[in-house]
Amino acid sequence: ALNETDSRTVLLSWARPFDGNSPLLHYIIELSENNSPWKVYMDDVNPTLTSLLVVNLTPARTYQFRVCAVNQVGRGQYSTETNRLMLREEPPSAPPKNIVASGRTNQSIMVQWQPPPEPQLNGILRGYVLRYRLAGLPGEFQLKNISSAEINYCLIGELIIWTQYEIQVAAYTGAGLGVYSQSVTEYTLQG
Repeated sequence: ALNETDSRTVLLSWARPFDGNSPLLHYIIELSENNSPWKVYMDDVNPTLTSLLVVNLTPARTYQFRVCAVNQVGRGQYSTETNRLMLREEPPSAPPKNIVASGRTNQSIMVQWQPPPEPQLNGILRGYVLRYRLAGLPGEFQLKNISSAEINYCLIGELIIWTQYEIQVAAYTGAGLGVYSQSVTEYTLQG
């Protein structure tokens, strides 16, 4: 049986099998992530246990589990596989990378970036939020929403001539906005 406790942890439980008149030595637990081949998650689970917290899973991926008992004769049959469980999405845990800003005109700056690394997306990428403000001042950020995962650039317009701006970019999934990048700064062009 499976019980998802959060987007990275699953409680796996099983019934104690018949021991074949030979004491159980341990259990082997295997998992399959996103339909990939089975791999051993833990190969020496205490024989007195009938449940285990499976940790450090990846959000927004599917998992299946199976259990095998081992006695002195050897391995038993694997249990029936669990149903495939889809873990919940989380916001990205890393910012977009390789952010480049370049002054295009005296009132615009072009910003380009690449998505966060796939393992830190924690879900399906839905888009980006770009925020910008005058550099060196504690003013409010202006926001631009890019509601497509395919678009990794944005032209910021209606800026002040020959002025430096501070720019940051964050990605979002269905679970929300991730972390903003470090600031990049760039000037609009002169008159």
